[in-house]
Amino acid sequence: MYSKMLDLTPVWSYVPGFADYEKKSRLWVEDTRFVLDSLEAASSPIPAWLAEKIDMNRAGVFGHSFGGATAAQMLVEDSRIKAALNMDGILYGQSIPENGFDLPYMQMNAKQSIDYEWFEQSLDQTIASSGRTRAHYEQFWAESDSRRQH
Repeated sequence: MYSKMLDLTPVWSYVPGFADYEKKSRLWVEDTRFVLDSLEAASSPIPAWLAEKIDMNRAGVFGHSFGGATAAQMLVEDSRIKAALNMDGILYGQSIPENGFDLPYMQMNAKQSIDYEWFEQSLDQTIASSGRTRAHYEQFWAESDSRRQH
């Protein structure tokens, strides 16, 4: 009964393409920036007891998957961010500086996220269930791997 509700389609089958994720990444970065702007605003609706505990000079961002990608991008783009933790997020958006970050940054990845053999094991099933081509997924893998290696 419950097995009909489970979607066992490999995660890679949902990958629309890097350009689509670049657009989505931009929205997440803008949303995060909006939150920071709101925290800094004098008219912020944050209760005083909480506002006095927020130190905007020590702001960091962390997230998982797309949130992790957003954290890395915020470290690149927004000088208010002093540290970032990216848990299993692909590096969408602006390129990471050539010599890495000047501020604390940690990238954590599960083996399935960075091991080509794991990727390839589910690729045929993913292609069959998604209707996309092998070239589509290979291109996505190559782009994400390139960004991760940089």
